[in-house]
Amino acid sequence: MPIIYVHGVAIRDESAFAGISLFLRHYVAPKLNKAYPESVGIYPAFWWNDAATFAWDGASRPRTALLHKGADQSSTPGDRAAMLAPFARILQDLPKRPTSISNDIRSMGPRQHFDVAPDTFIAALSRDDKVDLLALMLSAGHATDLDHPIPIGSDLARTIIATDENLSDDADTADELARVVPEPPENVLAKGSARFITLRDRLLEAAARVGDAPGSAVTRALEELRIPLNDFVTRFLGDIFVYLANRGGSCYGNIDEPPGLISRRVLDVIAKAQAKTPGEPTIVVTHSMGGQIVYDIVTRFMPDYDEYSTLKPIDLWCASASQVGLFEELKLFIMSDRAIRSPAQVPHPNTRGKLDRWLNVWDRSDIISYTGRPIFKSLENDDREYSSGASVLNAHGAYLVRPSFYKMVASAI
Repeated sequence: MPIIYVHGVAIRDESAFAGISLFLRHYVAPKLNKAYPESVGIYPAFWWNDAATFAWDGASRPRTALLHKGADQSSTPGDRAAMLAPFARILQDLPKRPTSISNDIRSMGPRQHFDVAPDTFIAALSRDDKVDLLALMLSAGHATDLDHPIPIGSDLARTIIATDENLSDDADTADELARVVPEPPENVLAKGSARFITLRDRLLEAAARVGDAPGSAVTRALEELRIPLNDFVTRFLGDIFVYLANRGGSCYGNIDEPPGLISRRVLDVIAKAQAKTPGEPTIVVTHSMGGQIVYDIVTRFMPDYDEYSTLKPIDLWCASASQVGLFEELKLFIMSDRAIRSPAQVPHPNTRGKLDRWLNVWDRSDIISYTGRPIFKSLENDDREYSSGASVLNAHGAYLVRPSFYKMVASAI
């Protein structure tokens, strides 16, 4: 019963899979083999070696006026004042602070503040929300912006998993939550009493803000401005362009173009995993651009190419933080039919016979994740909004450090 993970854009290091693998092993594998979860094969499909590279190391991108990221370009005080002006307007439009707690804690997101005691807020959280809040605090500082996605190392994953196992249902204060966290390695949090104080203070601050740094004002500003000129977006677009340019799969007359290197890497991992566990269910979890790669695989390469047509259908594909809906709106998939437009809907990819169930998971705070429900047929119950509680800066990778995300995947099996 293999689990296959396909990473997204801007990944250039295989080390992050160590933590993801532990999460999949702990939360998802038992649903496939309760007696022997350690026997479940977990396979990463790394394609970053064939992704975008920059011949001048990104020198084509001008330096931004505020953060000075990119190629050299000076900015005057007037330039910076003009850039900051929209922030003032956004801050004036921020909602008033409510004085009570909503029953739907997870729907709050990172943008709301409450005039209630932090421990009152913590007590109102569900157990899963408390675990996610602790995961948020433990991963704080690992990712400061979109340029540097959270590195999900094995130490961080083990600490979060142990926290989930140790947390009791009656832990209702920041002190009680902080004491649950096992002593982590130095690269996760400082050791000793200072570690406890730091984590407790982080919990109190997060509870007061109901979201993670940099707080509601900056988060709202970033949601509105969506500053595109940063390293992440450059790599994001680069990986997409390289994939589309070298994807393969087009049909010219009677000749089918072979799959590109990126698609082949993922197809080969699927073939390897299925060969080791013949006849058993195949689970695929993707993040970001990995979703578009798998969509082309299950709608074009697996159904139509003799080399891959013998592969068993994927039983469950969970696409997190993907742009599948956007790609179909733009008609960028190999099998996209330009004649199908609103109000009609595109047939579910399972109609091609190589996929059973598709779970599409997106977060409103993640500005590059997209819903698929308005676009695809039969996706009503499997297009899931996931509220990570992370800021716009961290939301795109936040799914992968939240135990509740992996529990959602497990519940779909």
